[in-house]
Amino acid sequence: MSKNETFLDHYRQLEDILEQRFPKRNSTTSPIFLYERLIHGEKGRKVALLRETRNFLIHTPKFSEADIVEVGQEIIDFLLQLIDELSKPVTVYEKSTKFEELLCASTNTNIQELMNQMIDKGYSHVPILNKNNILIGVFSESVMFSYYALNKGIEAPEEIRKIIDFTMIQNHRNETYDFIHCNALVDEARKRFEEPKKDKRLVLLFVTENGKMEEEIKGILTPWSVL
Repeated sequence: MSKNETFLDHYRQLEDILEQRFPKRNSTTSPIFLYERLIHGEKGRKVALLRETRNFLIHTPKFSEADIVEVGQEIIDFLLQLIDELSKPVTVYEKSTKFEELLCASTNTNIQELMNQMIDKGYSHVPILNKNNILIGVFSESVMFSYYALNKGIEAPEEIRKIIDFTMIQNHRNETYDFIHCNALVDEARKRFEEPKKDKRLVLLFVTENGKMEEEIKGILTPWSVL
């Protein structure tokens, strides 16, 4: 079997795998094209090249019964790697820091004690949860900066509840947060982190059952979790 035949054979395997991932797709739309749109960056570019290579081989006439070009081994290796990866996909929940491992706070948490814990454990952001483990806000260094910038000369607050408005995710100055459903694949989370933002950078994804804010937190993802 030639390298081109090997490539086309593996490409069909990849299509079969991705068809299961996009069961409701339009029958005229390639599942590989849909996957390409789901991911981002260098990997997305390589998947696009796979699709373009396949189309070239299928639709370009042969020269004296021979292919005009031959697919390189590096392309076939990448295709095999992709097939292996998608045959046993990893969900964001599997990659997340689980709820049981998180440093969390409540509205009654002492701010100084929380900051000491953050320094000791190397945390930069701490979710603030209600009694049902649903997110109320996020405590971070920027929260205190915003508080003091607007409350000069005021004595330091003792508990989270006194600065709760500053912790709400829509009120953070330069950072933003989002939610993702627990069965989403790592590629989707990676794309979320890599997509350019206008004025705020995405620093955390909260993993919940259906990716909704009003649901119990199951874990968190940082950009480093999905590299």
